[in-house]
Amino acid sequence: MSLGPLTIVFNGAIYNFRQIRQDLEAIGYTFSTETDTEVLLAAWMQWGYEAIPRLDGMFAFVIYDQRTTSLWLARDRFGEKPLHITETAKGLAVASEIVALQEAGYLESAQLNKTVARRFLDYGIVEMGEDTFYSEVSRLPAGGLRAYELGADGPKLLLDKSWAEGEENWSEVNVMALPDARLSLRTALENSVRLRQVADVTVGACLSGGLDSSAIVRLVANQRGETTRPLQCFCAVFDDTDLSGDSISEREYVEQVVAQGGLDLTYVTLVEDEAISLIDTLLIRQGEPFASLSILAQYKVFQTAAAAGVSVMLDGQGADELFGGYEDCFGPWLATLLHTGGVKAWLEAAQGLSKNIKGLSLVGLAKATFNSAFPEKLRRRIAWLRGRWPPKTQVTSSEFEVIAPSLAKGTAIEKHLNTLVAKTSLPSLLRYEDRNAMAFGIESRLPFLSKEVVEVANAIPAHLKIRNGWTKAVLRDALVEILPTGILERRRKLSFVTPQDKWMRKNLGAWAVKTIQLNQRRLSAMVDWTKVTRLLASVGEDPETNSAIFRLACLARWCELHDIVA
Repeated sequence: MSLGPLTIVFNGAIYNFRQIRQDLEAIGYTFSTETDTEVLLAAWMQWGYEAIPRLDGMFAFVIYDQRTTSLWLARDRFGEKPLHITETAKGLAVASEIVALQEAGYLESAQLNKTVARRFLDYGIVEMGEDTFYSEVSRLPAGGLRAYELGADGPKLLLDKSWAEGEENWSEVNVMALPDARLSLRTALENSVRLRQVADVTVGACLSGGLDSSAIVRLVANQRGETTRPLQCFCAVFDDTDLSGDSISEREYVEQVVAQGGLDLTYVTLVEDEAISLIDTLLIRQGEPFASLSILAQYKVFQTAAAAGVSVMLDGQGADELFGGYEDCFGPWLATLLHTGGVKAWLEAAQGLSKNIKGLSLVGLAKATFNSAFPEKLRRRIAWLRGRWPPKTQVTSSEFEVIAPSLAKGTAIEKHLNTLVAKTSLPSLLRYEDRNAMAFGIESRLPFLSKEVVEVANAIPAHLKIRNGWTKAVLRDALVEILPTGILERRRKLSFVTPQDKWMRKNLGAWAVKTIQLNQRRLSAMVDWTKVTRLLASVGEDPETNSAIFRLACLARWCELHDIVA
């Protein structure tokens, strides 16, 4: 679309475009369409790149300005929508998907980015920063803004910055008290869910039975009331157990949410052989390797939703990172308590956790506290001196990589939550979500990542997010009137988990071992094959071993599909 000297290519959705349109109309702008794309162009015409912080949405766009022969690239604050870049002898190329760059002839001899591959194998991180699995391709970072001048001598970089810089400075703004936090969070979520239902197509939702997706579907049902069609919900369920014998089925929790009314539920599942047969398809759809088969359950959910005529899906990504929903938050939380309240406060909290959560012990929590209280380099040095580093699952020859916290200052838990958002967790989940949804032409919308919800989350201190052994405590408080007690008091987190560990003892494990062995030549420059052989001998033994083997097999198969040698 063009507007005067501006031309845009836009991927995403601006949920508050109507409000921005009204602001522009008030100063004289007129519009010929009802689209958010035209509003975005007009906003850029009026405010330039200072228009971006006004946007509540998910987006990646490129704007060409004829007046200055400049090309502007921008991406939403969390990177919900992708934007890949390569610059070769053929010139500068930008695309949402890497496959588009390949088909356009910009990746004729693709090379593996070994740093990214090692990080994936050692830590399971699939997306962090600008690097991709291709050495020749980078991504515009989340919240990124870049400008090039296009001249006869090729593109010249004019600007490269984060337009969202400073927006997540939690340690300076998190001053909200509990009563205000509870009310503000509930209001922000209601507003976000309402905005993300605006569509001229059928809107549905993912439902896992966890706190986050349950909150979204119940808010939608309450807002719709009894006069409209029930919200179509889709859930991946596996009526099975993990290696410890604990159930991995979400069914009992999902049915509690559905029993409150206003929802139309469809269950999705798959068997082991079907999962194996879909790995190649998923590797192509994702464009890069993935760390586990839970992503395949999500893929099946979107496939089923598309077949049911649903074009927009609501999902709960982001809540765990913003509000502390993972068990790995306990270590930083306890380290913060130890620092601020002393040994007594630590002991009371640790005893509460070990009493209420299966699998947690005082010894384990003490180790987690130590790991969060001291620098990673020091911890790894001590582990190495004790013969406990590197772990048996590390098959690369790389040195230990220190993933620096996103916050330069703040408490241990504040740093940890921000790192989950910016580096180690959310970026990977957003990549999975977007590629799986777009594989079926579905627009995935994430209410927890709205501008308003994030601003409230950043204003809530960490001790309200994790409190008395409860993860996401303030979110539970905000939802107490709309969710069943069984959901509010649920502690164990699953989220579309598959029986991957059991499958690794059967056909999936055989597939993984065979795939790795067949691609030894492709991997030999990056891994220690003695370590790999030792690891493969333990296939099916425990979750950590299984995950490491699956990641190696996934990378090997991806390299094979694209004819890449490490």
